[in-house]
Amino acid sequence: MQKRRKMIILALLLALVLTGCSPVKQQEVLNTSSLPEQEEPPIVSETVPELSDASERALEAAGTDAAQEAETTGGEPSQPETGASIDSPFETEHVPALRAPENGETIELLETKAFGALTARYYACAPGTIESGAWTDFLETAAPSESAEMSVPEGLGFEPFSACANSSGTKILLCDYDPETGLLPVYDLYEDGKLTELNLNGGAPIDPERIRWYSDWELAYDVETTGGCWTTYLYDTVFGTQTAVLTDYLPYPFEAADNAGTERWILCGDHRGLRLTLGGSVSVRLLPDGQDTPIEGLKLPLDRPFSCVYLPSMLAAYYEQNENGAIAVFGFIDCRGDGHFLNRALPDGMQDTAPQIPDSYTLVLPVKDHAGNEGLCVYQYFAP
Repeated sequence: MQKRRKMIILALLLALVLTGCSPVKQQEVLNTSSLPEQEEPPIVSETVPELSDASERALEAAGTDAAQEAETTGGEPSQPETGASIDSPFETEHVPALRAPENGETIELLETKAFGALTARYYACAPGTIESGAWTDFLETAAPSESAEMSVPEGLGFEPFSACANSSGTKILLCDYDPETGLLPVYDLYEDGKLTELNLNGGAPIDPERIRWYSDWELAYDVETTGGCWTTYLYDTVFGTQTAVLTDYLPYPFEAADNAGTERWILCGDHRGLRLTLGGSVSVRLLPDGQDTPIEGLKLPLDRPFSCVYLPSMLAAYYEQNENGAIAVFGFIDCRGDGHFLNRALPDGMQDTAPQIPDSYTLVLPVKDHAGNEGLCVYQYFAP
C-alpha cells in the first residue's frame, strides 16, 4: 500500500513538472523517469478467528490481574512454579499418589519402576500400618545371609568384656577388660581351641568400641591422633601383621563447625573408603594408596541437610532433604565406584518420614498424604 502511494505522488509531481516544460523538455523528463516496472509483493490476508464473549471477558480479566500484580510487585507478572524444589542432575522419579488398599488388604503393591540397578516399589497401606510396623511382614526384602554363630568357650580364666566372631564363625575376638581396675584392655584371638594374645598397636591402648572384624581374617581398629583425626589399622590374623590403611582423617558425619571443602571419610569393606567433601564431590578410594574414583554427578550441598549411611553390602544410602524436611534426592552409592540417584517428585500433600533399612540392600521411605492415606516407597539396589 505504501508503494502505491509513492507511485501516485510521483505521478502527480511528474504531471506538474510537465505542465511547466516545453514539449522537448517534457520528453526528456519522461525518458529519465521511466523506471522498470516491479511486481508488488502479494498481499496476505490473515483471517483472525473471532473470540466468543466469554473468551474476551476471560482474556480481559487475565490482563487486568496481570497488570495489578505487576503494579503491586513493581515488576513483571510472576510465572507459576513447576517441577521439583531441588535442582538435580539425576533421573526424576514421579512417586504415584496414595490411596487405600483394595479388598481390605493391609498392604497392596501399586507400581514397580526400574532405574538402572535401582528398583523402586510403591505400596498402599491400611491406616496404622506404618506406626505399628506391620508392613515388615509383607515386604519383599533381600535379607543378607546370616553370619555363622560361635559360642564363647569355657575355661578362659576371665570373663570377656566383649566377644565377637568373624563372618564364618571360625575365629572369636575376645576382650579382657575391667574398667574398674584401671588396667588396659587385652585382646585375644580364639581359634581351633587355642587362645592367642594379640599384639595390637604396639601395646598402646585400643578402645573396645573402636575394634571390629573388617573381613573374615582381618581386624580393623581406630586410634585417635590429633585435632579430632583418626588413623585406622588393619590387623591380619593369619600373618600377624598390621597396616595403616587410612591416616589422620576426619570420620563422617560432618559437624556444624565444618566449612566448605572439609573432608570426612567412611571406611567401607574390601579395602575401600568413601571420601566426602562438603560442598564438593564424593569419591571412592582403594586403600591405602589407590586413586580416587568420583561418583558421577554427586555433589554435597551446603544449603540443605543430607545423610550418607553405609550398609554392610558395599553400599551406602544417600539422601538430601528439601526446605520442608522431605527427602527430595535419594539413591545408592556402590562403594566400588558407581552410583544411581533419583530426584524424587512427590504429589502435592505427600510427606515422607524417617527412612528405615530392613536389610543391607533395601531402604524404605514411609509416606503419608493430607487425606490420611499411608504408603511405602521401597528401594533396592543390586550392583550390575
